[in-house]
Amino acid sequence: MKLIFSLLLALPHDHGNTVLNQSPVTLASVAALELFESGNIGGLVGFQTFKADDEAAVKLTYMDNSGTARVVGYDCHFHAHGDAQEAHCHDSADLGVIDSPANDISFSVDEFAASLAYSADIFTRKIAPLSQITNVKMWQTGGGIWATLTHNAGAGEVKSHFMCHMHGDHFDCHRSRNPGPNEPRYQE
Repeated sequence: MKLIFSLLLALPHDHGNTVLNQSPVTLASVAALELFESGNIGGLVGFQTFKADDEAAVKLTYMDNSGTARVVGYDCHFHAHGDAQEAHCHDSADLGVIDSPANDISFSVDEFAASLAYSADIFTRKIAPLSQITNVKMWQTGGGIWATLTHNAGAGEVKSHFMCHMHGDHFDCHRSRNPGPNEPRYQE
């Protein structure tokens, strides 16, 4: 029994893009993050991705260069390339100024994407297939990145919470009972 447990711990886990390709919601999240980063309009505070039929909408909170919290929206759709899905996003609207707690912008788009990959890996191994995810919400506060992955389970929607933080030179994510402090509120 100890040998089997040791072997399970030694198996590699997928913290890269492969795991994110298993869900349209995570694909759209990454595509919107990349589009946001290319615009160079400010520091990322957090985002939420909502799935609606064959499309997704992303609302992203950022601190502009004057230190004002703003929300921008992205609309995303999906294309199949062989067996692989691909998400394409475009700006939908500047949704204006938002009240947001004071926040040190400590983490970049890359750290958000890494935290999403780590959280998705834990989710798929311990909770449900990523294809069941209907909503992703992530935000940074207090020196960490918090993630909530929502999926449909027979009786309705279930939210799974994760807390991600730096361990040396890499992120490590853990399941959490609570969503974490300063959770942003977005309207669907």
